[in-house]
Amino acid sequence: MLTDAQLALFDRAQHKAVWGYWYRQNLLGNWDFVKRRADPIDVPQNIMFSGYLNLQLAMYRKATGDRRFDDAESLVFEWSQRQRFAFDHQKINAITIRNFDQDLFLWPCEPVLGPGRRRGYVFPYCNTVTVAGIAIMDTVNGTSFGTDIARRVDEVLAAEYTLGANDLAAFMISGIGLSVRRVMSGPGSTAGVAAFIAPLQPDLAWRAWQVLKREWLQTGLYRQPASAGQEMPDWASGAKTNAETLASAMHLAYAVGDNRWHAEIWEEATEQLRFTEDPANPGVARFEDASVHAKGMLAFGGMGHSGAFNDMLTKPRPVQWATGPRLVDVPHPEVLVAKAVSDGHGLDVVVHPGRNSQRVGLRVDRLRPGGCYQVHGALGGPIMADDLGCAQFTVDLAGRTVIAVRPTG
Repeated sequence: MLTDAQLALFDRAQHKAVWGYWYRQNLLGNWDFVKRRADPIDVPQNIMFSGYLNLQLAMYRKATGDRRFDDAESLVFEWSQRQRFAFDHQKINAITIRNFDQDLFLWPCEPVLGPGRRRGYVFPYCNTVTVAGIAIMDTVNGTSFGTDIARRVDEVLAAEYTLGANDLAAFMISGIGLSVRRVMSGPGSTAGVAAFIAPLQPDLAWRAWQVLKREWLQTGLYRQPASAGQEMPDWASGAKTNAETLASAMHLAYAVGDNRWHAEIWEEATEQLRFTEDPANPGVARFEDASVHAKGMLAFGGMGHSGAFNDMLTKPRPVQWATGPRLVDVPHPEVLVAKAVSDGHGLDVVVHPGRNSQRVGLRVDRLRPGGCYQVHGALGGPIMADDLGCAQFTVDLAGRTVIAVRPTG
C-alpha cells in the first residue's frame, strides 16, 4: 500500500502541472528569452524541485531496495515535443552534488532577475533537505559526498546565516548578499534545517535542539496555539498555526535521541491540530488543522522510531532485507502495520487494528518455495509456501498483535 502510494507520487512529480512553473521562473528570472529552457532538473537553481525529488527517490530506494529508477529514462519531464528531459535517479543525484558549487556554496530555489542562471534565493532548509538525499545515496553507492557537503554547509551557515540569537536567517540572495532575518527565522525553523543533517553535523543539531528546548519547549510556549505561527506558518495554507514547528521539533527530537520530549510534542500536536478519524475514511486519522504539506511533515517527524532517519543517512541497507521473508499484502485501513522486519530467515511483524477488532488475512512472500513455516501469533498450524515462495495466514486482530514467522526446518 505504501509502496503504491510512493510510486504514484513519483508518477505525479513527472506531470507538467507539478514542475512546469520552472519554465516561467527561468524565462523571466534568468532572462532566458532566446533558449526558453524548461528543464527543471539539470539547472543550478530550482533546488526546491530537484533536491526534494532526490531525497524522495533516495528514501524509497533505501526502504524498498527497488532499483527501477536507476533505469535510463525512468523519469521523464516533457514540456513539448521539442523539449523532453529524461533522467534516471543516479543522474539526478549527480546533478544535485554538482550544484553545490555556487557563490554561497549552497544553491538557490527561485532565480533573481538577471542573466546567468546562477543567482537566486538561497534557503538553508532546502539545502539540508538535499544533502540528506545525497547522504542516503552515499550509503547505496559507497561514496561520501554527503558528509563532505554537510561540513561545508555547516561552515556557510555559521559564517553567513547565523544571527545573534543562534537562529538562522531564512534565506539570502546569492551574488548580492542580502538576507531576510525577520521572517521565518527562529528556533523552530533552525530546528528544521538542522534535523535533516543531524547525523552528519551533530554539533549543529545539538545547538539547535538546546535553543529550541530553552526558548519554546521548556517555557511551555509550544502548548500555546500559534505561538510559532508568525515565525513559521503552515507552508501550504499560510495559517499561523504551530504545525510546521511541531513537526520540526519532533524530527529533531528523534534525531538527537530525546524520546521523552518527542512523546510530549506528539501528544500536544494531536490535541492542538485535532488528530481525529476521517469521517469519509473509517480507520484513517488526520490532522484537521494542517495542510497536506504540514500533515506530511507531522507524519515524517512524529512517526517511525528514534534514529530511523539518521540510520538512513549513515548505514547501508541490511542485506537480509533483500532476501528474507516480506509482508507483502494486508487489508488497509483494517490493518495498520507498525513493524515488518526480516533477519534473512524469519519475519517479525507488529500490527494494530485500523478499524474494529476482526479476523484478517495477511500475505507474505520471499519464503523458500515449498518450505514450512511456523507463524506465532496467528491462527492455525504451520503454513506451507507455494512454488513462488508465497503464503497466507489468518490473525484475530483485537489490539496490538505480535507475529513471528519462523522456518521449521
